[in-house]
Amino acid sequence: MTRYIFMIGLVLLIPAMIILGVAYHLYPEKREVVLSSLPTIEMPDLGVAQGYADAKNHMSESYNNAANVVWAIKDDIGQSWYQATNRINTTYYQSVESIGRNVNGLTNRAANVGAAIIAVPSALYNFVGSSYHEMVTATDSYIASIQLAFNEWAMMLPSFSLDDITEMNAFAAFSDLENDEIIDPMEFTFIEPSAGGEGEIIDDPPPMEESFQFDIEENELTAEAVLVPRLKTVISSSRDGQIKKIHFENGDEFKKDDVILEYHCEDLRAEIDAAKAELKFAKTKKLTTSRLFNMELASKLEREQANVEARQTDAKNKTIEQRLNDCVIRADYDGRVVKKLANDNEYTRTDRVLMEVASKGTLDVEFLLSSRALRWINVDAPISLFLSENEREYTGQIKQIYGEVDPVSQSIQIRAGLDNYDEPLLPGMSGTLTVDISRIREAGIKGFLEVQ
Repeated sequence: MTRYIFMIGLVLLIPAMIILGVAYHLYPEKREVVLSSLPTIEMPDLGVAQGYADAKNHMSESYNNAANVVWAIKDDIGQSWYQATNRINTTYYQSVESIGRNVNGLTNRAANVGAAIIAVPSALYNFVGSSYHEMVTATDSYIASIQLAFNEWAMMLPSFSLDDITEMNAFAAFSDLENDEIIDPMEFTFIEPSAGGEGEIIDDPPPMEESFQFDIEENELTAEAVLVPRLKTVISSSRDGQIKKIHFENGDEFKKDDVILEYHCEDLRAEIDAAKAELKFAKTKKLTTSRLFNMELASKLEREQANVEARQTDAKNKTIEQRLNDCVIRADYDGRVVKKLANDNEYTRTDRVLMEVASKGTLDVEFLLSSRALRWINVDAPISLFLSENEREYTGQIKQIYGEVDPVSQSIQIRAGLDNYDEPLLPGMSGTLTVDISRIREAGIKGFLEVQ
């Protein structure tokens, strides 16, 4: 029991002694205070007095060793800090010195580049100046050589004086130019003088006249002309049957795809219903026969017969549909009814004329001229029309020359298109048409008989 108490006290005392040892060396001024504060332990005479003394001595040695270790660590840390500080200072001063050397090198290079840049304009100026001087010298020499050549040429022309030649010389004008004016010598054409006369300079040569094969016999040709629509259609009956309704009267206007006329077609509608039923049956038979053939229950001939019947029924159905479409006549363009020749509920035969229609818009003009006029007129030749109904004049151009001359009257039919106008004109209006041959020649249009 006593041994255990001793060991417990020893364990608790050793850390306290280590702490007091460290404080003893770190704080010398408090050393006496700390030592005086230690209690005096009176050990009972249990036969362990010598053990206690040995333990105290051992603790004192341990304390001294621990203190020495602490001071050694402190010395090592101080020495390492001093070495690290020296290294940092050395590296810093070396870096500052290197940066300074680099800055000095860059400054010297920039100075060299600046000097080179400053030297460029001077060199360019010297080069351009010398080139300009050489160019001026060469130009003066060239002008002098030209002047000498003209002087020699002037001596060969006794009717010209040197002053006259100099005034006509386009190249000599370069010596008197002002305000940087530039004269192209190719803009002048020298005309050789006749005997005893003087030459002249013109800006451009006169244009060559267009050569025509036939001479003009009359300056103007006139003819009676009539206005015609650009498109005109005669609507004839497409089938035998009864007319159900004509939707437009004479003079009425219509739009493209409007229904103009329709027939009674109840019989065709019945036929188309029957044809559709036959077609449905033929397609069903074709499908069934094909399945039986695949099952080897129908012959190849039966399958082909079913296919042929289906195609025939389909063709018959399309034929009836087309006949049904002919029961209605629609307009192919915007126009006006010119003449209505049938009425509602009339019975008609195929090809009977039912109606005449014409297009709206700008009208054309048709006229007859003597076939001899083909010497001077052609497509695109200008014309003018004085209309009798409103006593106004319209212009246009020839657009078509018919392909046959009437052998009896020796005349040719011609069609011309009018320029845009605003007045409400109708086909059939007439007037006097004039063809100006001089205007045709001025436009450079050759006659129909002159074109090769």
